[in-house]
Amino acid sequence: MTANRRTWLFWLALLALAGIAAALRFYKLGEWSYWSDEAFTMNDSNAFYESDPGRLPDFGLSFRVYGAWFEFARHIGWQLDERVVRTLPAIFGILGVVFTAWFGARGAGGKAALFAGVLVALAPFHLYWSQNARSYALEVACATPAGLLLGSSFISGRRVEFSMGLLFLAAAAFAHPTALVLVPGLFIFALFRGRFGGAAGRGTAWIALIVAAAAIAAILLLTPLRHAIWVHYKVKADASPGLFISTCAYYFRPTLLAAAALLTIRAWTRRDRRTLFFASIGFGALAAGFAASCVVRANAQYVLAALPFLALVVGRELMFLAWTPFPGARLAAGAMAAVLVCDFAGGAYLYYTAEQGHRARWREACAYVWSHRQPEDTIAATQGTVVECYLNPSNRLPRRVASCIYLNPYEAAKFEVIPRLGQRAWFMILDVDLDEWKSADRGRLVDFLRERCRAVAEWPLQFAGKEQTLRIWRYDP
Repeated sequence: MTANRRTWLFWLALLALAGIAAALRFYKLGEWSYWSDEAFTMNDSNAFYESDPGRLPDFGLSFRVYGAWFEFARHIGWQLDERVVRTLPAIFGILGVVFTAWFGARGAGGKAALFAGVLVALAPFHLYWSQNARSYALEVACATPAGLLLGSSFISGRRVEFSMGLLFLAAAAFAHPTALVLVPGLFIFALFRGRFGGAAGRGTAWIALIVAAAAIAAILLLTPLRHAIWVHYKVKADASPGLFISTCAYYFRPTLLAAAALLTIRAWTRRDRRTLFFASIGFGALAAGFAASCVVRANAQYVLAALPFLALVVGRELMFLAWTPFPGARLAAGAMAAVLVCDFAGGAYLYYTAEQGHRARWREACAYVWSHRQPEDTIAATQGTVVECYLNPSNRLPRRVASCIYLNPYEAAKFEVIPRLGQRAWFMILDVDLDEWKSADRGRLVDFLRERCRAVAEWPLQFAGKEQTLRIWRYDP
């Protein structure tokens, strides 16, 4: 443990960092509408407490935790609105920021870890998942100490750290299986740590590797995670390396990726083992995600756990650069730090303003349809589970859509039945949802909307080249 981690100034700064993270994560927490995956989370979390739950999720940690929170909120009389539903993810997001600085201080140093924590606190990518009723905020809150403790144990040989790291890694994997993208980088570091500078360690690495490999194999082969990964492979079997690269470039920010890559090279020339440890996990996770994207549909959210480690690479190396006795080194380090903070802060500003939390306006669209419809009208939507949350809030299992016809790529012909009913119909279409439809099915639906329906309302939204505009079309027989 480094001395600067023990000082009261560090703890005071960590408390201030937690306050900043909390303010950002609770700001406009209930402003954004639900989206489909949040509705799925509400369904699956409630399902653990229903007599007829249907199929339960294969990885259930976050759903059990959220379900318990929903039950508690109902018990004390709180309405389950967007703010209440997202409260726990916001808390887990705060913990993710704090753990980056707290656990990272041992390897990076107190000031460097605090700077890394600031980057994670400001990162729009982390903000988004901290304001999202999904599993990723809990995953990162567990995966960050998991990676840091396991890496530290490979350097020091401390068995307590190794055991705690494995427990955190298991928790992260059961929060979401994508936490396992940290494993390749951890193994690479453990195998080659002697070449990264310093002494080779106490000789316990091989035993630790065997135990870790056995534990991870048991998680994958003997638990429901195996089925969860297999289902994802079957459902999203299309390769997507272009999607993965483009989303990583946007969400991780080019400034962070470029700075981390350049500073990793500098750390390699100095054989700085601790920086190379952070880089092994961070870039190893990105490499594992890219490899997966060559087989299945994967994007940046599956490697979110890499973010704190890339931030620690930058924080540690910038602190070293600032104290390098070369002319202009401190100025260069300060300029690079300022660019990173400004870029992330600017991204956070856009997230809260022009990018509207990266969420389409389903709440407003449902209110519009509800106020203009007649009792006999039909409603169809590409995110039927979200419409169910707003138009039929008493349904605790919104996967069982009753308030509308759910238009999805697996039952594309559903919309063709609606004109035969002879009733007025409202079509709530999120443009990006149609990207997953087969081109022929998408073409038939788009032609029907343009030729036989009338556009009556829309909520435009575009960011990162992604079309999130929500449109309402009305069909009059």
